[in-house]
Amino acid sequence: MEDFATIIKIPLENLKMEVPIDVGSSSTPCRYRLVDCISYIDKGNLHIIESSNFPAMAYSAISYVWRGNPADPTKVGPAFMVQGAPDADPISVNVLKNACHLSIQRGINYLWLDRLCILQDNSEDKKWQIKEMYRMYLSCELCIILPGGVQRLVRLDEETAWIHRGWTLQEALAPKEVVVLFAWEVGSGKIQTGDDEGILTEVISEHSGVSPLGHIINACTLGYIIFISTTGKILPDFRISVRIFGTGTANIKALASLNSEIIATSIDVKNHAIWKSALLRTSQRPVDMVFSIMGLFGITLDTRKYGKNDRIRATIDLVREILENGGSASWLGMSFHLPPCKEFCTFPIFPMTSVAGKALIEDHAGFQRDIADFVVGEYPNELGFGCGLPGGTMSEDSYFTFSTKSVIVEPASRSDDSGEHKIIVGIDESAWTVHDTINDHGSRGDNLNHYLAVLIGWFDEYYPGSTSIDNKNKIKGMIVKLHAPGRYHLVSYFALHFQDRPWVISWRECEVSVGSSQLKNKEDLPFRCINRKELDGNSKNNKGQKHLDFRMKRSLVPQKFLEAMPRKRT
Repeated sequence: MEDFATIIKIPLENLKMEVPIDVGSSSTPCRYRLVDCISYIDKGNLHIIESSNFPAMAYSAISYVWRGNPADPTKVGPAFMVQGAPDADPISVNVLKNACHLSIQRGINYLWLDRLCILQDNSEDKKWQIKEMYRMYLSCELCIILPGGVQRLVRLDEETAWIHRGWTLQEALAPKEVVVLFAWEVGSGKIQTGDDEGILTEVISEHSGVSPLGHIINACTLGYIIFISTTGKILPDFRISVRIFGTGTANIKALASLNSEIIATSIDVKNHAIWKSALLRTSQRPVDMVFSIMGLFGITLDTRKYGKNDRIRATIDLVREILENGGSASWLGMSFHLPPCKEFCTFPIFPMTSVAGKALIEDHAGFQRDIADFVVGEYPNELGFGCGLPGGTMSEDSYFTFSTKSVIVEPASRSDDSGEHKIIVGIDESAWTVHDTINDHGSRGDNLNHYLAVLIGWFDEYYPGSTSIDNKNKIKGMIVKLHAPGRYHLVSYFALHFQDRPWVISWRECEVSVGSSQLKNKEDLPFRCINRKELDGNSKNNKGQKHLDFRMKRSLVPQKFLEAMPRKRT
């Protein structure tokens, strides 16, 4: 155990709900701490050790939500609380037992769980640990996701809040191996989802199972798995419902693209999905939505410079660092259906933050809505135009300056289709007449009624194992308006048919600077939230897809149904 010293050693039978354990009573702030899995399983002790040196021995790290699925009243077992975390769920002795068993099965004898390894009532230790968080997950041998939290293991067909929480994104991406631990009673086997195949391994017999995160995410993308037992048990070839992270949402598709062995090799795809995943998540402190992803971009901001509500300032600083390091504007196109952030208009509006639940926004009618309703599971594909998303520079006042294809446009009516000029229709159904692709844009540079259609890139929709062709409007861009010499703000987004590619390539290359801090009237950032589901309903292809999805859902069976069936041996 190198120079690690014991700070807590409590028999499991002495852990009581009414007496929270006090990790800080015998520990030193700003130290690394681990739970001893062998001691927990073989000797029945909660044994926590600490050191001033980063652990050199192998350890697992736990990813979970502080407020997860409620305990099952019919299966209540021993649990305990931790001093300094009264608002968090109790830790189930049985759930921790499953995590320790899995670690030991993988040859890993130690485990890191933030509730037990961070001094919850010591602000000095917390701040230090936040800066070390990315390193802890990056260096672990295995990350074990407990989607429903630490009160109990959940089934694959139970929905959880894990994918909606901010910090879980880096916990899913930083480690070398990430798995999902869940309730499961029918042994080991193979799982199939669409074109994807994977494995499911029993952890504790007739109690729990584990599978790689990528396979479970793909299963959630389509909503099912087909399980084929490899333990000699004959089971029906059912489609088992999988919704442990939700079903088919933009959150799932963004994370799925990050786990794809094919498309995640593109740095644009990876970074775009990180931004999109972060947009779709929430945390108690708004600024944590930046701190929780900065390590994924190889950036470390000084967290002491920001207050808990400084999300916009921290985002601007993170973007500036990324661009200065040669990165691209991978945040562009996170959502083409959300209005822009008034202080930072190349970003969509940011959702409200909370300690639990989903990321919510307020729509134009004043109703709170799930932000996922306004985000599509797309990713930028550099093959479309032979180049990735643009690079550029970001000013301190949030103006993004970059070079791209563009064309002069003017406001028009959708009925104004004389054929003399091509019409571009915005996502918000605004209409724009194209006036030229050749003349120098600078000739109208002082005209404050000057508009440009600006190319962002080519976007494909994610589907496990292949590229979807349902959505043919793959060319995405934005309409921008001049509001100060050389400075534009976002007015709308547009999507063009993939067959318009030669025309778009003919557009003139020019440099534009897009932002909104100098915009005197922020109401000029006009368009409202546009529900992607409403747009999908106008598509003949998507109506057909919805019918197929409905038929698919009707054919799914719950996990309990499979587990209740008599199983024969071959």
